[in-house]
Amino acid sequence: LNPEVQVATEIKRNHHPILKAEYVAGFDKHIDIKNLDLDGIQKNVARLRNSSGRKMKRLDIPVTSETPSIQGVWQPTVPFQSVEVELEHVYAGQGKDQST
Repeated sequence: LNPEVQVATEIKRNHHPILKAEYVAGFDKHIDIKNLDLDGIQKNVARLRNSSGRKMKRLDIPVTSETPSIQGVWQPTVPFQSVEVELEHVYAGQGKDQST
């Protein structure tokens, strides 16, 4: 499914089971899957498949923008308006006029 990631299975004695992903870019990641059920293992495999393999880097510089927000600056004194919503359920194959 993802040609940039190589997945292999290997059994080692006296070691916990791990997932190891080797990426084309040269990075690799290991995840311990000891005591995980099948669903947890599948989630970790998907996480490895969807990641780039690079280490997470903390951004120390706050993100700022030169352009002010279109919505304006939020203030705690802004009054909230209530909105009334009417919902009508229409099932597929049936119009409003048809009755069953």
